[in-house]
Amino acid sequence: MIGTPISQELDRLTDDGSGYGDPQAQLIDDRKFEMLMKAYETAVETRKLEIQLFWSRSLFFWGFIASAFVAYSALRRYSSDISIIIAGFGFVCSVAWSLGNRGGKFWQESWEIKVERIEPSVTGELFSQPEEGSSHKNFWLRGRRFSVSRLAIALSDYTIILWFAIIVWEIIRLFCSRTIVAFAKPWSIIAFISFSTIYAASLLIAGRSTKRVNHGGQPSNSRDIVL
Repeated sequence: MIGTPISQELDRLTDDGSGYGDPQAQLIDDRKFEMLMKAYETAVETRKLEIQLFWSRSLFFWGFIASAFVAYSALRRYSSDISIIIAGFGFVCSVAWSLGNRGGKFWQESWEIKVERIEPSVTGELFSQPEEGSSHKNFWLRGRRFSVSRLAIALSDYTIILWFAIIVWEIIRLFCSRTIVAFAKPWSIIAFISFSTIYAASLLIAGRSTKRVNHGGQPSNSRDIVL
């Protein structure tokens, strides 16, 4: 995090809590500018590190989850009762993955805010500049404003629901009569397909990047530069 002297310097440079004062009225000498530049570089590098860690953690958890799916499928082929244990393991791994994704995104956005706060006095508005329109005008293939990190979080939440549904099904299979199992199977399949369709459609709204609100309560022009 940025040290106290730098924070005090930033507070001095900030007139109303949402921007910087007139540079002609508040000149920054060489030493103070060097401090700001160092703080800016640290914030940028830490943000970059958080993005890298976000995806490395996802790969780490997905390795366990994929292994659980393979093991569960192999055990179900032989109708093994141990499959519910594997389902429980996959469920816990998915919960940990979802929480890890949210933690990584929180810290990444925290460092982005620091970058956007310092950059007007160092490089000018770069991260916080207004968005540029896509050069590709094709409606189907053009880029769209979706946050990849949000989509990753949504996928981790979906795996939680999937494993939970598998656990419920295993409980029904183990403790209910064959008549109940035969009756519940087609309805369970229909319900899960319907839910998956609705969940995928909801990503078109929930997966979009949103503008953050700056310290003055006004929407920021910056992109969700996460990913």
